Amino acid sequence: MSLTYSDGEELALSAMKKEFKRLSRLAEKATAEYDEYINIGSELVAIQEEFARIVNAKEHGHHIIQKLESLQARRKKAMKILDKDLLKLIDKQHLAEIKRDSLGSEIQRLEFRRSLR
Repeated sequence: MSLTYSDGEELALSAMKKEFKRLSRLAEKATAEYDEYINIGSELVAIQEEFARIVNAKEHGHHIIQKLESLQARRKKAMKILDKDLLKLIDKQHLAEIKRDSLGSEIQRLEFRRSLR
């Protein structure tokens, strides 16, 4: 059994579509990381406001300690995000989108050529 030109082209197109899905997921992940970094300031403000409310309430007890520990964990996570390099996040997002879009264009070109036959 030999493969025809059409079969090989179909196989290549299928592989390209699979790769496109993978690149799309990578681009979405990179965009999510960038968005998370951009919005982290709001999270830090919310943490600070919650901390101020707890302190100003002048309450004591185990439940207050649990709230403070929760805030500390949120702040630690926020600071970890804030420590990331913004330029690297932007580059990662941009590169992922370029790769995805380039492959998408190639897939569209091949599908168009196949539709003309």
